[in-house]
Amino acid sequence: MGLFFARKNDALLEFITFCKKVQNKKGFMITRICSDHGGKFENTKFKQFCDTHGYLHEFSCPRTPQQNVVVERKNRTLSEMARVMLNQFSLPRYLWAEAVNTACYILNRVLIRPISKKTPYELWFDRTPNVSYFKIFGCKCFILNTKDNLSKFDENVDEGKFLGYAAKSKGYRVFNKRTMIIEESINVKFDELNQHLDDDDNVDIIVPSIATAKPSHKDAKPSHQTSDEPPSKEAGTRNLETTPKEMRFLANHQRTW
Repeated sequence: MGLFFARKNDALLEFITFCKKVQNKKGFMITRICSDHGGKFENTKFKQFCDTHGYLHEFSCPRTPQQNVVVERKNRTLSEMARVMLNQFSLPRYLWAEAVNTACYILNRVLIRPISKKTPYELWFDRTPNVSYFKIFGCKCFILNTKDNLSKFDENVDEGKFLGYAAKSKGYRVFNKRTMIIEESINVKFDELNQHLDDDDNVDIIVPSIATAKPSHKDAKPSHQTSDEPPSKEAGTRNLETTPKEMRFLANHQRTW
């Protein structure tokens, strides 16, 4: 479970909510808490809450993260996953929170605990998770515009980037390139098949190969048409066959991101 706080004071409220969920859903009682000396944990209000409910609050020694090894190792795993997810499509660094949230969402549904042989999702909800709706983070997507008042012939689809899964609804979190905001929607189509084309179609690499490409003497034939005459159907077919592969790639795959 991963949470992001706008203010450090929100940590206590989120912890209280988590304690109630554990007690109501699983019937467990929390007895011990281990954390570092961060200001969001080491303060008067947090101490009063732990003392009131009988929680033993232990702290790791300063500059000794190995004493809180479970949390520290999980943070490293999430950070490494988020870094790879962002770099795969060269996404901006300010989307790091979306990447970490998605990484945590995935791990909770695919990571098998060695003792129980179950995923964290299965331990919490008592059912096997469904992963058939998983999508590639950062892939191109198309969002149905259901918010604006559109006429019959207006464009009703916006292009965007997939950023994760909604926390409180069955929807996807996507970045809308037209409105420049992150929104949640279920009416999304994904383009995962061409995920590598946005990264591999480097113009600096492809263009020199086109410039140095030479037509084959076997396919070269003299043309008897003048410049004023339109090309025949056979000539158009022959030109398509002799067009370099890279040139056809550029013509059919325009860079849009």
